[in-house]
Formats: sequence, C-alpha cells, structure tokens
Amino acid sequence: MSSFPGLESAFPKTRQPRRRSLAFPVSGSWDASIDLPSPPTESNPKRDYFCFGCEFEMMVRPKATSLLPAPEASVSERRRFGFRLLGDIAKSLRAAGYAADVFDPSEQDAPDYTVWNVMLDGSLSKAHIPDGFYPVEIVTPVLRADNIWARTIDGFWAAMHSDFEFRQDTTCGFHIHISLHSGQFALPELKNMAKAVEF
Repeated sequence: MSSFPGLESAFPKTRQPRRRSLAFPVSGSWDASIDLPSPPTESNPKRDYFCFGCEFEMMVRPKATSLLPAPEASVSERRRFGFRLLGDIAKSLRAAGYAADVFDPSEQDAPDYTVWNVMLDGSLSKAHIPDGFYPVEIVTPVLRADNIWARTIDGFWAAMHSDFEFRQDTTCGFHIHISLHSGQFALPELKNMAKAVEF
C-alpha cells in the first residue's frame, strides 16, 4: 500500500514492489540532500553496486487550476503552458531538495543524468489536455541501489503530490534502466535478469 493518499487512484494499475514500508507523510518536510553511501574501497572489497534510473510517464495538472489555459486557448497557447508547467514541476522538486531541470531536446543534445529531468512526452495521449492534464516525462538522475533509494523516490512523489494531480491511461509508462557502477554484467547475471523479466 502506498504511503501517499491518492497514489493508488492516480496509478491504479501499477504493481507496487514488495518492500518494507517507508511511510512518509505528504505534508512532511523532506531532505534529499543526504549524501549517498560511499562506494566500495580496497578496504571494503564488496561486489560492484547497482545503479539505476527511472522514467515516469504521466499526465500532470497543477492543483492551482487558475493557472490553466482557458478552454478556448489555441494550440500554441497550450504548448507554451506545457513548457511553463515543466518549469513549475522542476521548481517544486528543487523546493523539496531535488536538483531538477527542464530538458528541451530542441536545445540540448542529451539530459544531464546527475539531476532530475522534466520534459514533455510526445508519445503520450493529448486527449486529456482539455481537462488540464499535460503529458510529462520525469527522468531520475542515476541512483544507487542502496538503503535509501526508496526514500528518494517516495520523497519525489511527496513533492509532486503537494502541487500536482495525475491521470493515467494506456499510453502512460514506467521504465527502469539498470547497470553496475563500473564494469559489465557477467553472462549468468544477464540470463538471470532475462528470466526475471520473462517469468
């Protein structure tokens, strides 16, 4: 069960991972400036740790609906609002302690994966724009699979739920990319991951 009221209704079809609950109130403060644990050293020769990144594709509407374009707004006006919305999302994340920027593929070659990237997503349905829900993709920085990653993600959702509402349809998606911090996966590891995905 989610720690955040409304998350289940926003994403009713999303399967939640089984893990220890890290309850964190939506109204609480969040300090995301905590340093991640140090990587393995020669004095602590553990197996290379995993890193991962998430892509969240969703329909987002600001809770302050007075900011929405008028129903008769033109396509260009709605597009301008979409870019302002990205800036508002990045601003909310920064206020919660997350380094976040708007990524514009027309001006940048690639996202900066040391920060949270907020962008419009052309692969999502635009059918919800008349209701104020705009297609947005938010990409995490490269995260370490340590003992605080879940709190980092939970804090992100807490920040988002404080200022925005969500809607889901079949065009929405969620992706995870994984890697080792250094080196490459061995063939048996790749086989095990393929089995986990398939079965």
